Amino acid sequence: MREPTLNITLVAVHQAVSSVTVSGWRPAEAAPLLLGQPPGAVVDMVGRLFTLCRVAQTVATLDALEAALGIEAAPAVRASRQALVLAEALEQGALRLLLEAPRLVGGAPERDTLRAFVGQLKAVAARAEVAGWNRLGGGPEARSRGGPPGVPPGLAGAVADLEPMLEDLLLGGGRLPETTDQLATWSGQGLGARVVAQAADEPPCPLPPPPGLDADLAELGGVLGGPGAVGFLARPTWRGQARETGPLPRHARAPLIAHLINGGHLLVARLLARLMDLWGALADLRALAQGAPAAPPMTCLESPGRALAAVETARGRLIHHVAVADGRVAGWRALPPTAWNFHPSGVLSRALIGQPATDRAALERRAHLLILALDPCLAYHLTVKEGG
Repeated sequence: MREPTLNITLVAVHQAVSSVTVSGWRPAEAAPLLLGQPPGAVVDMVGRLFTLCRVAQTVATLDALEAALGIEAAPAVRASRQALVLAEALEQGALRLLLEAPRLVGGAPERDTLRAFVGQLKAVAARAEVAGWNRLGGGPEARSRGGPPGVPPGLAGAVADLEPMLEDLLLGGGRLPETTDQLATWSGQGLGARVVAQAADEPPCPLPPPPGLDADLAELGGVLGGPGAVGFLARPTWRGQARETGPLPRHARAPLIAHLINGGHLLVARLLARLMDLWGALADLRALAQGAPAAPPMTCLESPGRALAAVETARGRLIHHVAVADGRVAGWRALPPTAWNFHPSGVLSRALIGQPATDRAALERRAHLLILALDPCLAYHLTVKEGG
C-alpha cells in the first residue's frame, strides 16, 4: 500500500505567499483488510501492506497487540526491533538527503560511494535481525533462545563501518555544530553543511513553530477508539491546535536549536535537527550493539484487548491503536506523522505564509528544503501560482 502523493500549492499575492493548500492526504485504508483477522495474521499483513516505514509500522502493531493481549516480548526481540527501527530511520533520513539535496544545493556524491553506503545500511539492518522479531512475543524462537538480551553478533562492526561513511557524506568528515559560533564557521564541505548554509540565507519565519505532539497516550486512545476517530485522523489537532512531530520537537531543547527557534530561523533549526536525528539514531544503534538494553515500548493499555503504541520514526511519532475480541482484531487505526506535519493549518502554512515570492525559484527551493526537513519519505507535487 502506497501512501498518496500530496499536492502542495502556494499562492502568492502582492509578492508574498498568502496561502498554502495541502490536498491528497487521507488516512490509511488498511483497516477493512485487517478486521476479523487473527492478531498474528494482522502483523504479517501490516508488514506487507505498508511501503513507507514498513519496519516501524510492523513494530507499532506488534507493540499495540502485545500490550492488548498481555504478551511480553523477549529482551533480545525488543532489542532487535528497536535496532531495526533505528536502521530504517537512518536509511530514510540519510538517503533522502543524499538523493534530493544535491538538486537544491549541488554536489551530488559519487555513485560508487553512494552505492557502498546503501550496501552498508542494508548490512546494519541484516545484522540487527533476530528470528521472530516480527512475531507476537518473538514467536517460538524466543522461548528457546538463550544468551544475553542483545542483538546478534556483527551489528557492532556494521555500525562502526557505517559511521565514517555517514560523516564523510553529510559532514565532510567534520562534526555537527553545537554553538552559534561553531555554526557560523561550519565548514561547507559536506552535503549536510551545504544544505544548512543554503537555509541560513533564507528570511526568518515570523511565526513560532507549532507546539510539539505531547498528547498523553491514554487520552489519545480515547479519541482513536471513539466515534470521531475518522475525522480526527484526517485532520488531527490536540487541545485545539495543529501539532508538529519529528526532529525539531525532539531536539528543541538543544541550546543551538532553541537559539535558532527564538530567532525565527526555523528552516536552519529543522535541517540541523534532522542531522541531529541521524547521529542520535547512530548513537542509539551503537549502544544496542554494545549490549545496552532496549528502551521499553511506548504503549498504553486502555482495557483488556484494547491498547495503543507509539514508535518514533524518521518522520515523527507513529501511533497504532488496536482492539482484539474473541481472538480476532476488531479495531485497528494508524495515526502517521504526515497527518500532523501536513495539517492544513500546521507547519507548512506557518512556515511559508508571508514569505517573499518575488523570486519564484528561491521560494520553491525554500519549500523543498522545508519539506525535506519535515518528511524524508513523502511523495509530493509542489505548485506555486499567482493569486488575485
